[in-house]
This record gives sequence, C-alpha cells and structure tokens, in this order.
Amino acid sequence: MKLVMGEMDIDLEGNTSLSRLNVKIGVGEATIDLRGNWTRDLESRIISGLGQVTLLLPQNIGVKVETKRGLGSIDASNLNVNGNIYTNQQFGKTDPTLNIYLESGIGKVNLN
Repeated sequence: MKLVMGEMDIDLEGNTSLSRLNVKIGVGEATIDLRGNWTRDLESRIISGLGQVTLLLPQNIGVKVETKRGLGSIDASNLNVNGNIYTNQQFGKTDPTLNIYLESGIGKVNLN
C-alpha cells in the first residue's frame, strides 16, 4: 500500500491471515490497525517520510517492532524497549508473532 500525501486508515482486524504487509507513506498521517486474532506470523515493513504513524497492536500475541527514525519521537508507553526494538509482554511466548520494521524520517510514531 502506498500513500503519497494525505491520510490513510488501514484496518486489518478482520484480515488476520496475511503473512506480509508493506506500507509506504510519503507525507501524511496513517493509522494501521493490527489488532485481531492472527492465525500466522506477519512480516511487515512500514516506511514513513514526513508525518505521524499510529500502530494499533494486539495484546494477545507477541509483537516486535524494530524502528529506525530520523527526527521525531516514539510513544510506546506499554511496550518494553531495548535500543530501537520494542516488544510487548507476549513476545516470545506465543505463536503467531508480528514482526514489524518501521522507518520514520520526520514525525511522530505511536505504538499502542
């Protein structure tokens, strides 16, 4: 999926059998809802140039978010942080697992 400029809402709550998700955001705001009952691992790559990215993460399965950022902030108050790696309490304990690589140039990232 690709957004050049504007706003994007991706709701995958009902499509939790995906194994790969790639999202590119040029300039804008994106909300990506990954909550739901996943049946397989997900490998995701999210690239954002300028703007805000909000990921809504499941709490019942393991999630790992590896980040690379330029200028901006990451709000991940409910996750464990180790350098640029964010994990939830279920990471390493469940199958499936969501593995997300998130690169942000300038802007804010919310991991909820």
